[in-house]
Amino acid sequence: MAAQIVCDSTRTRLACIGLVLAVLAGLLVGTAPASAQGGSAAALTQARKLVAVTKSRLGARDPQHVAALENLALTYAALGRDERAVAVAEQAIDIARSRSAAIGSDLADMLMRLANRYDSSGRQHEAASFYSNVLRIRLELQKRQPRMNELKIASTATELAAAVADEGDVAQAVELHSFALAIRERRLGASDLPVAENLHGLATLAAKQDRRDEAERIYRRVIAIRESKLGPTHGDVAYALDELADVLPKDRGAEAESLREQAQVIRLTDRPAFRRGPLMRPGLRLVPPPALAPGQAPGGIVPRP
Repeated sequence: MAAQIVCDSTRTRLACIGLVLAVLAGLLVGTAPASAQGGSAAALTQARKLVAVTKSRLGARDPQHVAALENLALTYAALGRDERAVAVAEQAIDIARSRSAAIGSDLADMLMRLANRYDSSGRQHEAASFYSNVLRIRLELQKRQPRMNELKIASTATELAAAVADEGDVAQAVELHSFALAIRERRLGASDLPVAENLHGLATLAAKQDRRDEAERIYRRVIAIRESKLGPTHGDVAYALDELADVLPKDRGAEAESLREQAQVIRLTDRPAFRRGPLMRPGLRLVPPPALAPGQAPGGIVPRP
């Protein structure tokens, strides 16, 4: 049985670090991406060991563990196992994003190449972020699986729509939201919360393009769905009310101000259901609060000045 080292002093901590570095040095020999080793299975075994050691010895958020995950993703890609390569790359990206760190250029290049290979539209993605590329590859791989749950495909398309919208590609974001919306309306009906998520994305994009009439129409549908499913005093309703007010023309200023006041009344409450965010937690069931008259605060709560 391997001896267990307890790092309870400066000298022992240094010894621990030395042990970890020694293990890493041993594993790093021969763990270049598999393309450099003739695609051997031994390289994959070593890459997996490196991931396990860095996680157990240094922690899941350590930069060396991220580097080991990147190496494993590159090894999978060199062996032609694209789906596993993307799954491991996602792990590395999630950790790097949580630390506001960048991933290695080799992994970014690999993701770009895979994104270009799998995109059936023929688009080239040299300027795309590694995050949108990994979502793009995941989406294309999901589409190619004959028994893949359509709602999972819609979820990935929605994530990718948000990512490319942040990158400024409004046209592709609209295309992706519309694609996901069609699936969700067909599978869930026209008045479910995931449907409102895509409608909200489309309304926001329409507003960015100054298509105010279209944005207003879609925002009103979003508000109707959220009020029906979450209740009229939910924070996501307030958020949509504010955005609807922003797209109304200047000659409807009084109406816009009334919408903002409704949103403010919602935000001034203290009940957990009024906080934004439950839509991001799948499976959470909320009981809608009782309906309120316009401008009325729930439960006798007096809005703060």
